[in-house]
Amino acid sequence: MKKILFVGAPSSGKTTLANDLFVELKKKNLKVEMIPELVRNEIQLNGIPELWEQYRFYILQNSYENALPKNIDYAIVDSGTLMMFFYCFRKENDNPRYRLLMQDMFKIFLDDFYSKKYDYIFYVPVRRVLERNEDFKDGTRFQDLEDIMTLDSHLYLHFVKLHNRKNVFHVNCDLKERLNFVLNHIDLN
Repeated sequence: MKKILFVGAPSSGKTTLANDLFVELKKKNLKVEMIPELVRNEIQLNGIPELWEQYRFYILQNSYENALPKNIDYAIVDSGTLMMFFYCFRKENDNPRYRLLMQDMFKIFLDDFYSKKYDYIFYVPVRRVLERNEDFKDGTRFQDLEDIMTLDSHLYLHFVKLHNRKNVFHVNCDLKERLNFVLNHIDLN
């Protein structure tokens, strides 16, 4: 089984791209499973999460990923365990306890990232928000545009610049070309 992870700030289009890839791989008669961004449903049910809840989301996300059937060809993961560290960033992080949480989550991020838990990682920048200038407040996203852009900058720094690995791909192309970009970078054998 190959695990394909999509990371990106809210409104980047990662969920749309993950869903498009799922459909495309199914059309090729491949065995594919999809793990959605679990925190999205949590926000809809219970509101904006507290920082400490990132641990809970990590455990939940990890349990879904570990429960995947072993006989599938591909697992497509929207956000995944690597994103929990980035959602710990908030404007009001002067609390020393929050800094400890961020340190712990950063260690988890590094452990999961360097363990090669994911065969392919696609960083999807927030171009969609900028290109379409659409209202991204959909009842789930609680960040404002400044928060989203800051989060996107952190993701770019970590996935493209600091920790760039051979299995990380920057989806830096037009919206219409994104699916083909992903298909061209994964091994379909």
